[in-house]
Amino acid sequence: MSARKQSVRLAAAAAAAGALLGATATTASAWPIPLTWEDDNYLGAVRGAWPADDDTLLMAGRGACHLLYTGSAWWFDMGMLALLSVGYLSFVRFKIRLKAG
Repeated sequence: MSARKQSVRLAAAAAAAGALLGATATTASAWPIPLTWEDDNYLGAVRGAWPADDDTLLMAGRGACHLLYTGSAWWFDMGMLALLSVGYLSFVRFKIRLKAG
């Protein structure tokens, strides 16, 4: 038997095994998660704006709500504002010293 015929048979066997395994696969028992009306409204609003599946959108939305309601985002924002302000003031001071000297 030639190598070409053998490789064709091997590819056909692999395709048949993949089709058989794909047809008998079952879904996970943990999904789908029950959605509240807030989740449903949120998904309706963002589904067309982001190219992701519903689970990813729900996790991102819940993470954003957690940051908004805990106040940890405020401290992060204030730290970044201070860092940017110091960086900008340092840059301006450096430019002024270049022009003066």
